[in-house]
Amino acid sequence: MQLKKRIDEARLQLYDVMKYMIVRCKLDNLVALKQNLLNTPHTGLTHRYCASLNAMASIDVLLEKFEGIQPISFKKLPYEFQKRLVELLPPSDVTAFKLAGRTAMNYGNRRSGMFCDSSITVKNNLHFEQTKTAFGKRQMFTFSSVRSFLRSEVYFVQSILCLTLTSTKEFGRAIKIVDGNYSYLELQGRFTWKQAIHLMNVSKKMRYVCLRYRMQLKIEDFDAFFKAVVKWMHQQKDFIMMDVRCSHLDATFTPRFKNYIESKTIFHLYLQHNYVVICNLPKL
Repeated sequence: MQLKKRIDEARLQLYDVMKYMIVRCKLDNLVALKQNLLNTPHTGLTHRYCASLNAMASIDVLLEKFEGIQPISFKKLPYEFQKRLVELLPPSDVTAFKLAGRTAMNYGNRRSGMFCDSSITVKNNLHFEQTKTAFGKRQMFTFSSVRSFLRSEVYFVQSILCLTLTSTKEFGRAIKIVDGNYSYLELQGRFTWKQAIHLMNVSKKMRYVCLRYRMQLKIEDFDAFFKAVVKWMHQQKDFIMMDVRCSHLDATFTPRFKNYIESKTIFHLYLQHNYVVICNLPKL
């Protein structure tokens, strides 16, 4: 238990460093540095954070064994019982179950719908190779083609959701199928501001939002968008940062958005080149 406590304390400290680094790199437009610090395979901060979680989970398993609890191997259960067990698992438990091993992954994939810890949609083979290189070979990441994503009946995401779609029609389909407790949301492609707000509100555990280029937002809808963002921020107790690419929007967007955010919330809005960032700089 002492080892688990020490690991958990180190994990929380690492999380504070990651928060500070993400916000600082966003404000200073240090994209490559952020990518290297976070996502370098084996040595990146994200890998180390996941390793700490895995270590604590392994300790819990050992503690259960020492308490005299003898787990039953999933493979030894009758086939119909295995199948029924997976079907009855809550969506959030399916994502954790699939990470338990190859057998669990196979059974989890047989359940109707898609259940993953982190998901990134890829447009083509080149995009897939670039994404795989950036994030490394991590079991927690699922790379879905746009076609595969759109054909899903349910798409449950536990941690990270990155959607790159080409039309408001495709994002309309996303609204119907996406569910989960994800804390990071990134949208890229042609989507409406209302579709963005909807996907931001699916999860109540949001920390980071990135609305990239081509969001459709008319001048007459600015106030409605500002109001919806502030309402969403008040409902998200874990909110850390939101950035919006705005170079394609009317020039009045940034000053009006800044005035609204800073008059209605405790957060600040910063202009960085072709995007705005809403955040408070975390303290180490």
